[in-house]
Amino acid sequence: MFPFSITGGSSEEPSSFLSKKLTVKDSKVIPIFVSIPVPPETVSKKLISYINTIADKYGVPRLLVYKLIIKESGWLQKARNYNYDSVTGKLLSIDIGVMQLNSNYVDWMIKTFGDKNIIYDVRSNAYHNVEIGIKYLAWLYKRMQSWRLAVMAYNCGPTNVQNGNIPVRTLQYANYIVPVENWWEGPENVVLFYEE
Repeated sequence: MFPFSITGGSSEEPSSFLSKKLTVKDSKVIPIFVSIPVPPETVSKKLISYINTIADKYGVPRLLVYKLIIKESGWLQKARNYNYDSVTGKLLSIDIGVMQLNSNYVDWMIKTFGDKNIIYDVRSNAYHNVEIGIKYLAWLYKRMQSWRLAVMAYNCGPTNVQNGNIPVRTLQYANYIVPVENWWEGPENVVLFYEE
């Protein structure tokens, strides 16, 4: 499937990719190594199953969601990120939970993407947090028509992306989550390996 082979090991064992020598069969193709995210054993199988169900229902690639969660919270619902104004030091917002939903927009997200029959608690309920986060990501994809742009918008806001006002930290963030559009589908220039 891929135009390369890993010498000294089987392509069935991607965890050993980094320690093996890459042989490129087509010298015009430059391989891109992309790590496959694996949820830690401490994350409940029930939550992973729920993430998969919601991601599938709304057309968001599971592996993209996993990478976003790793980058955002490290799979921790109790994770908080406090955003301060760099000049005044004033607290601007707090990113909350597994999907790090921004406190300034969380009420709008719940109103827009939530089930009207549910009272959402995205601050302490990981299931509510990932449901709203995945639905928001799906909405961003429909708006941006690119997973890379959707991920950038998730990080710095859709208006910033549309206006080309993308911070370097957002580019680094997007490079980790979506280094190549649709990498999870195994394009020919992508070599997948498991994160250790």
